[in-house]
Amino acid sequence: KDGEVMRIFNLSIDGKTYPACCGIRALAQLQKRYGSLKEFENKIFSRSEDTEKSENYLDEIDYQALLDTTILFLEEGAEATGKKAPDKKIVYAVSNPAKLATEIFTAYAGSMFPENENDEKNSESQTEGK
Repeated sequence: KDGEVMRIFNLSIDGKTYPACCGIRALAQLQKRYGSLKEFENKIFSRSEDTEKSENYLDEIDYQALLDTTILFLEEGAEATGKKAPDKKIVYAVSNPAKLATEIFTAYAGSMFPENENDEKNSESQTEGK
């Protein structure tokens, strides 16, 4: 549809790629589940000073939140593309949870901003000049 931006991305899990989506419905579910999007962010990708020193943040990932969010994004992606959602077992057996956490957080962060911020700024400046 013209003008509509779908927040669909390719989520790679152990060498296979699946459509996933972090749209407004997924964001609303995350907000409801965790109380705020900031709290969600802290569960998926937070780094304390101690963690930064050790360069290992695996202990700080909330794995249940990662599991739930991955399944949510995959189900939303399936619905948005009209495809069947992959079996949850692929998420249960993911071989690299740190990589998955990074991909999920990157998709989440990317969903919060327009794909081309310059287009939005140009549109705003043209509107102001009228």
